[in-house]
Amino acid sequence: MSISLEQLLSKCKEIMHGKHLFIVQDLLVLKIINDLFEKERREIRKDFLVRGICSKEVDGLIEEPEYFKGFYIPQSARWHNLTRLQKEASLDIYHALNDIVEKNDIDIPLFNTKRLSIPSGQSLRLVKLIDFYNFSPENIKEMYRIIHNWSQENEISSNSLMLLQA
Repeated sequence: MSISLEQLLSKCKEIMHGKHLFIVQDLLVLKIINDLFEKERREIRKDFLVRGICSKEVDGLIEEPEYFKGFYIPQSARWHNLTRLQKEASLDIYHALNDIVEKNDIDIPLFNTKRLSIPSGQSLRLVKLIDFYNFSPENIKEMYRIIHNWSQENEISSNSLMLLQA
């Protein structure tokens, strides 16, 4: 069963009880750029293997940022690490976003890493829901538009959407 991005945003808002929605936006952006990174990573891996490079060497090469046209996502910021969230979900999100900004030398302000107390069950439900959704590079502009409009409607101020434009 597939749901639209609008439905996903609505469900996320329900999970958060309409509060701290900037975390939803930041998680969505993190998931989107991770999905784009993983797609590019698979393509780079496949290209290296077709060229006859052994898989062990390829595994090392695909960890080198210079092979990526899009964002390079350091291990610390990869989505699969966030799916293991415990109590300090918001802190992990902002460390991941800051790692991406720093590793890719992106000119946007770093993210605030203030502690925000969100019940762990709530953050786990949010991450599991977003994890279920697969983002495609083909409709990145449309995803940005939808999230941007939703953020404006909910008066969310966060720099994370700037990553989708970088």
